[in-house]
This record gives sequence, C-alpha cells and structure tokens, in this order.
Amino acid sequence: MSSSTAVLAPTVFIQEAPTVLPATEADAILVSVLRHRGASDADVARVRELAAAAVAPEQIRLLHDAERNPPRLEQYDTFGRRVDKLETSEGWRGMGRFAASQGIMAAAHEGGPRGGGAR
Repeated sequence: MSSSTAVLAPTVFIQEAPTVLPATEADAILVSVLRHRGASDADVARVRELAAAAVAPEQIRLLHDAERNPPRLEQYDTFGRRVDKLETSEGWRGMGRFAASQGIMAAAHEGGPRGGGAR
C-alpha cells in the first residue's frame, strides 16, 4: 500500500485598504470643537480640504517611504573632516513639500491672539 502525502497550499489573507473619510466628515466632535474655537465655515472647509489631501494615495506612499527610510546624519567624511550632511528620503522631502505647500508650519506663527510671530 502506498502512502500519499497531501500538500496544502498556504492560505493568503489580503485585506482591502480601508476607505478613509476626511476627518471632519467622520468626526462631528472635531467640527464642534472647531466651531467652539471660533472657526468659520471657510475654516472648517479648509480643514476638510487639508484632511482629504493628507490621506491622498500619493501622501500615503510618501509616508510609507519616510517610515521605511528615516533621515541619516553623516557627521564626518572618510578623512575625519566634519561635514554634517543630512540625507533624507523621497518620502521625507515630499512630505516637507506638502507641509510647506499647505502652510502647516507657518500656521503656528501667524495671527492668533498673540499676533504674528507667536509661538
């Protein structure tokens, strides 16, 4: 009698990417807080636009690249001379461009109750 060995194929589970709603569409409390802090309709619309842009496929790709490739500081060259060279990945550079284009960093230093330049 011959014995046969059953070969089982591995089961692969592939989950679909979640559908991400912009924060203000999915979070009534966030909108309520924005309103309580004096946000206008235009402010809320701007937060919605920013939230949608932040979860766009290109931004997610840049985020993954930035997570996989953290910045690297090269302090000295081969001969021991100080160079202090910072190497960043495409993801880091792309996310920096996105933040600059959306005014994310500047927003903390504009207007507000303490005037321009407040930190």
